[in-house]
Amino acid sequence: MIRSRAMIMLIAISMLWINGVAAQESPITWSLKTDPPARPLRPGDTFTVKLIAQIEDGWHLFSTELRAEAGGPKPTRITLPGGQPFELAGKIESPAPKIDFNQAVGMEVEFFEGTVTFKLPVKVSPDAAPGRQKLRAQVKFQTCSDSLCMPVSTAVREILIDVEAKSVTDKKTGE
Repeated sequence: MIRSRAMIMLIAISMLWINGVAAQESPITWSLKTDPPARPLRPGDTFTVKLIAQIEDGWHLFSTELRAEAGGPKPTRITLPGGQPFELAGKIESPAPKIDFNQAVGMEVEFFEGTVTFKLPVKVSPDAAPGRQKLRAQVKFQTCSDSLCMPVSTAVREILIDVEAKSVTDKKTGE
């Protein structure tokens, strides 16, 4: 009887701790920015969007190149979800990550601390409608401290991009 009460109490305390960890705010704040283009963007144009991670002290974000080993931390994955007039136009750039042994996961990992900026090459879809269009970037990530790992999280950030109508050329002259 005493053992079963102790076991129930242990399970209850564990569940409270797990729920408390899961309910915490992420130690990473994400933002999405772009520099104003030199001219209005048209369908087919490419430009760069910056996805910025502001990482709280004592925490780190795993790199996009991290090998996902069984039981290990999950790499950061950045996508532009479908159903929008924008698509990735190449490889996402990021600074070189730090490499170190992490006690929480028991292995050597690639990670970022402080602030990290990912540069996303983006192409305006050929069939993009003119006007203000919403660009959505999605990032799946895991963050750890030296002693604790948060569950994998997803963040979606949006910005508005002005798209100009396709240029109309005279079919007879090509001008």
